[in-house]
Order: sequence, then structure tokens, then C-alpha cells
Amino acid sequence: MALVPLVSEENIDATDRPLLEAGEKTFGTLLNTWLAIANCPGMFSTYLPFIRSVTGPGELDTRIKELTAVHVSLLNHCRYSVSHRCYSALNKGLSEADLERLATGDFASFTDRERLALRFTRALTLDLPETTREQSVTGVDAELLTEVRDAFNPRELVELVMSVGLWNALSRFHRVMDFDLDLGEPPAAVDAAVVGVSHSRGAKDLPAPEHGLLLTHFLTVSDVAVSRRFYADVFGGEVVMEENPAIVKVANSWIIMNPGGGPTPDKPDVTLQVPRSGDPVSGFLNVRVADMAAFHAHAVAKGANFLTEPIDRASELRCYLRDPDGHLIEVGQSTGLIQGIQADAASN
Repeated sequence: MALVPLVSEENIDATDRPLLEAGEKTFGTLLNTWLAIANCPGMFSTYLPFIRSVTGPGELDTRIKELTAVHVSLLNHCRYSVSHRCYSALNKGLSEADLERLATGDFASFTDRERLALRFTRALTLDLPETTREQSVTGVDAELLTEVRDAFNPRELVELVMSVGLWNALSRFHRVMDFDLDLGEPPAAVDAAVVGVSHSRGAKDLPAPEHGLLLTHFLTVSDVAVSRRFYADVFGGEVVMEENPAIVKVANSWIIMNPGGGPTPDKPDVTLQVPRSGDPVSGFLNVRVADMAAFHAHAVAKGANFLTEPIDRASELRCYLRDPDGHLIEVGQSTGLIQGIQADAASN
């Protein structure tokens, strides 16, 4: 049951009636959020033109505007807003696959600007409210602000920040109002995410299993910010914790990184340090990709340095690169292996 009564059509104030009727022609129904706002005569006639100004065509790419709006709604766990934003996104050319990837945190196929906008959206939605002014005047990591300033022009930035701010406000309004859905259910994978996933620290976007175990990979790094950016950019990861330790969610796993240090009570006689040039390698990160050519081109464009071009080994396509500290990373695409073809043991 909604927090406030929904105004009946015959009781809508004359000031608001023309815009409500125009909205009804667009959507085929009077939306519940509108009928709640109609409790305040005259507010809707100001509200709807502003919404249209923010959400309508501008200089910022439509995909970015729609992806970030859905992301905000998911981060606020508001099913009503998610339903509305998915309805809008699908009508503006995004696919259900796009929305599913967004809901599950699989950002690898999004463009660099889209991934950056989503990182910025998360910071504005989650980090800013928890960051005191003493910690940061803006509430957003200075490095991230530099990145978005370099990637977006002033008009685009105003449109992006205004859109994220608007959907944060409306998601919270919609959630507490507890409206019934009026534009249909979101796609199933998105609906599952909004119902079941918490985005606060220590929840399911962090490596904190509710049952059993999961596997992560820890790296000792010399510069957390540099390594964090590398794994976010090259592997399409999502930064879910900035430091102490830094955690980047990549596909179905997490990269955890911290500077090196000496022994601690739980690991006596163990010193953590970054690799040194010429050191033998006993272990490395192994990344499996669906399309080696596409991944290789993307990684090179992001500044990755591969030891060689991808090599066809009959069972797989394989190549190696190093991260900023020299950690070895294998990238492979299974080819013949799927048909039972194995590589020559001598070439492993």
C-alpha cells in the first residue's frame, strides 16, 4: 500500500490536468508517482517539464544517460524506479542483454566512457553520502573526478551529474512511497538483482559469501591507485572498494590488492613484495575470454603491453601480459580444447 493516497482523476487540480493528460497519452496510463505528486496541486506542472529536460536529448550520449539511470535505481534497491528506467532504456535502443550485464556487474562489453560513467554514478550514489567534508570536500575521489573531467565536456558533465542526482532523489521517493508497478516488470535478471542484491560494503558486491566459499586473487602492488585503474580499465572491472584493501570485481571474481609489508601475527616470517625483474614465476592470474581478438584489441587500446601476440596452440589461443608491477597474467581462449584437442605438454 502506498504511503500516500493516489489522487483520483476527477480530483486532479486544474493546473496539473493538461500535463497529466499529455503524459497519459504517452504511456497509456496515469502513473502512480504522478497521482501521488498530485496531492500537492501545481507541483506536477513544474515536475514533468524538469524531468523531460533532464532525461531528453542532450549532448551526453543517450546510452550513458539510460545506463546510469538504471544503475542508480538498482543501487537504491527501488523496483518501481528500476521498472521505469528499464522501460525507458529499452525504448531508447538498449537491449535486455545490456541491462542484464549492468545488473550483474559485467561491464566488460561497455565502452570506456560508459564504464567510467558507471563508476562515477556509483561514487555519487554510495560514496558521497558516507564521506564527510573533512575527508573530501566533493565527497568523490579526486582521481575519479580528474578522469571524468578529462572524458566529458562541461555540458556532458552537468547533464550526467544532474541525471544521477535526479534519479537518486526519485528512486528514494519511489521506494519509500511503495508504489505498485505500472509499466510492467523489469527484465528477469534485472528484477532478480534489485530484489536480492545489496550494494553496501560487506554485501554481495564484495567477496563475502553467505554460504560455502569463493575464490579471489590477492596482489601485492606498489601503487594501489595505478593497479586499481589497470584492472578496472583493461579487464572491465568494477571498483567496489578503493583501498585498505582495494577490491576490483572482474566478471565472476575479485582482484584484491594492497601494498607490500613485513610479517604479521597471522603470517609470521612472510614478507609481501612486488615482483622483481628476472624473478622466477611460480603462479599467475589466468583469464579466460570468449573472443581473444576483441579482448586483445581492447587491452592494447587501454595501454596493456603483451609479451607476444596471441599464439594458436591448437587447444587454445594464448598470450601473456604484465600488470603495472610486473605480475604475469595469462589470457586464453579455449578453441580446440572444447573438441578434446590438448596442447603439446612440452609447450605448456
